[in-house]
Amino acid sequence: MLGGRTGSGKTRILHALRDAYGAQVLDLEGLASHRGSSFGWIAQAEQPSTEMFGNLVAHAWRKLDPNKWVFVEDEATNVGKVSTPPVLYGAMRSAPLVVKVVLPLEARLTLLVEDYASEEAIAATKNWRERMEKSISNMERRLGGAMVKETLERHRRGDVRGVASVLLGYYDKLYDKHVANASGTGTGTGERSGDIVIAEADPESTRLDEVALARIVLDRVKAFDASN
Repeated sequence: MLGGRTGSGKTRILHALRDAYGAQVLDLEGLASHRGSSFGWIAQAEQPSTEMFGNLVAHAWRKLDPNKWVFVEDEATNVGKVSTPPVLYGAMRSAPLVVKVVLPLEARLTLLVEDYASEEAIAATKNWRERMEKSISNMERRLGGAMVKETLERHRRGDVRGVASVLLGYYDKLYDKHVANASGTGTGTGERSGDIVIAEADPESTRLDEVALARIVLDRVKAFDASN
């Protein structure tokens, strides 16, 4: 499993594992046409139905070699409006190894702005501004009224980096619970069965180098193999 807080570049690293190093990957977000968060719809095509998503996942899985490592992003039970197939989700939660990517905050903020609020992302998303307001407003139960008001004000001023910074405070806490407990939910209990190891970028880096981090991920897998 490839884990890490929001904005750590997990999807880009997953693609680098495949494209730069020839590793096997299962890109659930790509198949679901959604990045997984409340804002995962940005710059994405319309999502398939849950049934179609399950079919796409099964088709992709059949192409993989079961005797080699398969890298999968550490998703929740849902990716946008579609549900992760239960058998696959169970396998993900019991995976023997989770490599948790650690990226400096400034690099994470830069990546989030690129993916969710760059000119290209906005141009690829119909009614981006209005839908952003709706998505922020829909988080009131989780963030509280004051935090949503502040975030909306930042959004309306065009302070996209400020919006990302506020939201990371929420998503970081949520992911830290998700990665460690047995069920993967924010209220889950118990401990995850697999090993959790760290793949850390240069603490001084201000941008993601996905190829370099993919190499570190592979090194962590190699070390795991050698110790088991």
